[in-house]
Amino acid sequence: DTTVLGLDAQKAKEMPYIASMGIYVFTAKAMQMLLMNDFPQANDFGGEVIPQAAAKGLKVQAYLFEGYWEDIGTVDAFFHANLECNDPNPKFSFYDRTAPIYTQSRFLPPSKILDSMI
Repeated sequence: DTTVLGLDAQKAKEMPYIASMGIYVFTAKAMQMLLMNDFPQANDFGGEVIPQAAAKGLKVQAYLFEGYWEDIGTVDAFFHANLECNDPNPKFSFYDRTAPIYTQSRFLPPSKILDSMI
C-alpha cells in the first residue's frame, strides 16, 4: 500500500517496485503494545505489523529513499552486489566526494606466517 508514502494510484503505477529497506523506528511503548497486545503472532514487520498498524489507524510514516539500495538477503544477491561495485561506472561509488564514507581504523597485530612459501 503506497498511500502511506503519499503516492496516489497513478504515481504508484509508475513506481511498482517499491520495497521496504527494513529500517523501522518505534517508541518502546508502541513496540510493546504492537507485539504483545495487538499482533502477538506476527513474524514480519513489513508484511504484517506495519500494514496492520496502519489499518488500525496508528500513525505510520514512510520515507521514499531514492538513493542506491540493493537487497542482499541471499548469498547470490550479496555476491552480485559486490561484483557490481567493480563495474566501470557502478551504481554506487565508494569514492563520491559529496558523500564520503568514514571508517574507524583497526589497529591489529602484524601477520605472522609459518611453514609457508611466499
